[in-house]
Amino acid sequence: MRLCFTSMSLLFFINIAFTQTSFNYGPTNFDVVKRINVGDQNQSNVFRASNLTSLDGIIGSPYRNPSFEPGIIYRNKDSVKTYLRYNGLNDEIEISLSKDAYSSTNAVKKSEFISCKIINDFFVYKEYIDENKHKSNGYLIRAYSGEKYSLYVRDKKVFVDGEKAKNSLEGDKPPKFIDKQTIFIQYKSDLPRPTKLKYKKIAELIANEDQPKLAKLKNSYRKINSLNRLISLISNIDK
Repeated sequence: MRLCFTSMSLLFFINIAFTQTSFNYGPTNFDVVKRINVGDQNQSNVFRASNLTSLDGIIGSPYRNPSFEPGIIYRNKDSVKTYLRYNGLNDEIEISLSKDAYSSTNAVKKSEFISCKIINDFFVYKEYIDENKHKSNGYLIRAYSGEKYSLYVRDKKVFVDGEKAKNSLEGDKPPKFIDKQTIFIQYKSDLPRPTKLKYKKIAELIANEDQPKLAKLKNSYRKINSLNRLISLISNIDK
């Protein structure tokens, strides 16, 4: 009963908040929020705060930000403030009424028209080219946006099962969540494409018209070992 009351209260709160920003959605047509964490989630491969307690000794977290943080949901020119948390395993942005909440029954609906800001991270839902050269959709964090180029980061979490020790000299390996970060470069209206922090790989995604600029910067950016360094290079090419 308490869970039901909390869920209804959350929907009521968000409905009021968006109505105040001119969304004017009724409770049965609330198309910026979707229901999650309902039903028997413990029998699925979907990990959320509500079923992580069943995994003893798990290392790490499926969340980019462990607790709910102040955030903003944007839809077109309208916005509303609330508390958000990115689930990097399920690729979901969960919503809460409180910063101290442990779990949530609502997440932001995945749409290219809806974006979110969590602290200083700006999440957009986009189509992109993945590492296998296939088209995919998911949340990307915008790291840079210029005249011609944009940079994005996909900050996923991967669950790795634990392993029993093979002999008495080894210890058991506990289950854990590991980070899988991918950087993307987008040129104009092209789809974002993944790259490595290597000059040669980055050069492959720079347009032919900007290759002369890149060549002039090569000596200064021969070693690119961080996202900030890549942002510096792209911003100089983008001038």
